[in-house]
Amino acid sequence: MKVELELLLEDKPGVLLKTLTPIARNGGNIISVLHEREKRKAGHVPTVIFFEVSAEERIEKIVEELGKGGIKIKLLKSDGKTLLEKTSFFVIFVGHVMDTDARDTISRIMKKGAKVSRFSVKITAKEEPSSALLLIETDKKNKDEVIEELRNIANEKNLLVIKE
Repeated sequence: MKVELELLLEDKPGVLLKTLTPIARNGGNIISVLHEREKRKAGHVPTVIFFEVSAEERIEKIVEELGKGGIKIKLLKSDGKTLLEKTSFFVIFVGHVMDTDARDTISRIMKKGAKVSRFSVKITAKEEPSSALLLIETDKKNKDEVIEELRNIANEKNLLVIKE
């Protein structure tokens, strides 16, 4: 099976090797690596790895190991078929974000299969509305479900939600 793996790698020594190791350990034969360091953004380098592997179970194991290693997969294709495609977007909540249990809000988003990879809040005074910026990462297939949950949270907690 031919596999295309698109990643955003941290621009640090050893990260590319850390990424290639699970592929090799699970029988992947590297065809090519496109590591576009000149296109680096926010400390991350777009990287595409093409490799061959004998079975889909090996792809699953590679993805699992990469995830445990903190490697962010953007796109995974096997024989031209998309197996995994990630997307990320920013959301701003405005209202009494902390008073309405921010931990519950994050937990509900995560239950929909998303990850809140950034959360920052601005509080001016206890009685005043606050605002929270969230960076949400999810599988592209789940995006609509996550957005619907954001709307539900906003309605229940009387928050204004602004999506990128």
